Parts: sequence; structure tokens; C-alpha cells
Amino acid sequence: MNNAHAAATQTILRFLEASNRKDIEGMKRCLSKESLESGSFHGESPELARYQIGEPLEEEGVLLVPASLVAKNPPPGQPASMLMPFVVVQEAGEWKIDLPKTMERMFGGSLEKLAEQMAGAMRTAMEGVSSALADGLGKALNSNELKPTPKKPTAAKPQRPGSPTNKRRQ
Repeated sequence: MNNAHAAATQTILRFLEASNRKDIEGMKRCLSKESLESGSFHGESPELARYQIGEPLEEEGVLLVPASLVAKNPPPGQPASMLMPFVVVQEAGEWKIDLPKTMERMFGGSLEKLAEQMAGAMRTAMEGVSSALADGLGKALNSNELKPTPKKPTAAKPQRPGSPTNKRRQ
């Protein structure tokens, strides 16, 4: 590993260590100016049980540092481990993580395309939910399940002699 690659790897290590300490400012110091200005960094990250940094490689004009990350307590529905291809760039002689480009690499395209794909998937899912609800309600309305049950007649209460009701009958 050459010196540039070693320095880029150190940036990733500092970022991950700061993440585990919940040191937002430490994490920000490892991010590129574009990452900070884009608003893509929110400081939220799962605590990592372990991580392993791979060998940096140059690809398509950028330096990639692959990292295998294993979360200690992943959020429900999220994978416990993932491979994250950190894209690092040089700024003022220091290696910095380019978070938007890292996310693009990770999700296989631009964030805009990812957002469009997610919106399309959500639209399809909601159409399915709407259809299922309509079918369920339609079946329920056509069955006896939702028909009101008739009230049972109640016995009339005995009236006291001289009560207004009895006076009218007399």
C-alpha cells in the first residue's frame, strides 16, 4: 500500500472510530466540503461491533476504500452487515470522504435515481394496499359481518299508578 492509500485508509478509520464514539464533529472532520454542503450527513449511524478496511483501489478516476461494517444492534429490518465502498477525495492535501459519491456507489446509481425508484416502489406498494383494503371492505359489506344486529325488544317497565304515562291512558 502506498502512502496516499494509507492516508486515505486512516481517514476511513478515524471516521468509523468517531462514529462509534458518537463524535459528530470528529466525523465531520473526515468528510469532504461537498458532503457537508450537500446535507447528506445527518450524524446518525449505528454503533459498529466491528469493521474491516479493505485494500484501496483506484477506479474510474476516484479512490475507493472498501469497508466491511457489522452493526452491533442494527435497526429493525436493516441488515447487520454491509460492504461500504467509501469514495475518498483530496482536499487541501488531506483525504476526505465524499459521502454523496459513496452513497451513489453503494446503491448503484445517483441518489436522484434511487429516490425515484423508491417513490415508484412505494406507489406500487400503496396501490396494492389500497386494492387489498377495497377488496376486504367490499367482501365484508357483502357478508353479514358488518350488518347491524337488530335490537332485541325490551319488556316495558311497569308503571306506577298515577305516573304521567298511566294518566294519559286513563
